[in-house]
Amino acid sequence: MSKMIIPEVEIEIGDNLYIQIKDVSFIPFKAGYISGRPEDCYPEEPAECDWKNENAKLVIKKQILTGWETENDISVRKAITRTDEKEFDVDDSFVYEYYNQIISQVEEDLQSDR
Repeated sequence: MSKMIIPEVEIEIGDNLYIQIKDVSFIPFKAGYISGRPEDCYPEEPAECDWKNENAKLVIKKQILTGWETENDISVRKAITRTDEKEFDVDDSFVYEYYNQIISQVEEDLQSDR
């Protein structure tokens, strides 16, 4: 399989704290071949990903209560919320600390799309 661009990857690193990366270049894992003649064999190649530094953000998400909704004129109330997000630029070296989790998230998202 060849390189693909993933529009957005988001991983949670704490309560309401996320790393969000847009336009991630991803090359999937390639299994090795160890049977047959030695000249036909090759080692496995791990998955790889890369992105532009300006595409990585640290995001704080907070749920804000905006009101209540009553269903069928009974005392069952449903909260109406919206998500407030604050984005912060982050250095690439910080994001690369989560490199393995980013690859895992991309692979999980690709599996769920199938």
